[in-house]
Amino acid sequence: MQKNKVIIAVVAAALIAGVVVARFINTENNTVATVSTSGSVPTEMVEFSLPDTDGKVHNINEWRGKIVVLNFWATWCPPCRAEVPLFVDTQEKFRKDGLVIVGVAIDKKQDVANFVDSYFINYPVLVSEQDNTELMARYGNRIATLPYSVVMDRKGKVIETHAGAYKKDQLYSVLNKILKAG
Repeated sequence: MQKNKVIIAVVAAALIAGVVVARFINTENNTVATVSTSGSVPTEMVEFSLPDTDGKVHNINEWRGKIVVLNFWATWCPPCRAEVPLFVDTQEKFRKDGLVIVGVAIDKKQDVANFVDSYFINYPVLVSEQDNTELMARYGNRIATLPYSVVMDRKGKVIETHAGAYKKDQLYSVLNKILKAG
């Protein structure tokens, strides 16, 4: 009887470890899970307000009329950190086309402020010091994966959701489709 309990405990621990490792490996390798815009993923911009690193509160509707890449991330997340230089370059390249990347850091305000300064981030970064899984879920990120991005057109229509770090060709492809559509 005792031997069966040990076997069950070992199997359960192995299953849990496998799920955690698989999730980590997928995030580290930048595997993409593009989610359909049906079901729990909204078809339109979901309204919310959060402060930036200076404490000024911003509403997502400030950027309606622009192409928005809404990126949920954290300073302690390696794939998130790796993705930031791509977003800085992309913001610079597509700014004239009406792009705005909006970062939502799930982190401590001071850590985010230091990170923004160190990485010379050239786009708005909002801070959610509390666990904001509800907001992420409203944008289709039901398991709170980081990084997680939502690309919206100028009308606020959700074009794509993306779990994991974007690669340059993936991000530029969706942005170019939006730009060609007008």
